[in-house]
Amino acid sequence: VWVDASLLRQAFINLAINAADAVNQTGRPGSLRVETRNSGSRHSDSPQSALEVTFTDNGIGIPQDQLDFIFEPFYTTKAPGKGTGLGLSVCYMIFEAAGGKIEARSQEGMGTQMIITLPVWNGA
Repeated sequence: VWVDASLLRQAFINLAINAADAVNQTGRPGSLRVETRNSGSRHSDSPQSALEVTFTDNGIGIPQDQLDFIFEPFYTTKAPGKGTGLGLSVCYMIFEAAGGKIEARSQEGMGTQMIITLPVWNGA
């Protein structure tokens, strides 16, 4: 993929920290699974191949009524003083600037899945 490595690192670390925070709030053993796969683009009709990176945790999950807002600047599901609400919005901007997307799937009490899709660079 064609993206600034330090920005990608920042986004991935933020996603891992968010997952760790969500898992720590459950009081039970937690997990974070990071998977990658090459796929066709999930967000366009083009046949361009894409890299899909999925972060899946078994944390507290995000309420369904909040999922539409989590990528907005200053929106947070964390307790006051525990987050600024900028992490996911910055991730969103990093992936969008690279021509990609991020989407969230979550179920309260079961965990969250963040799916990042980035176009594979063809060298042109």
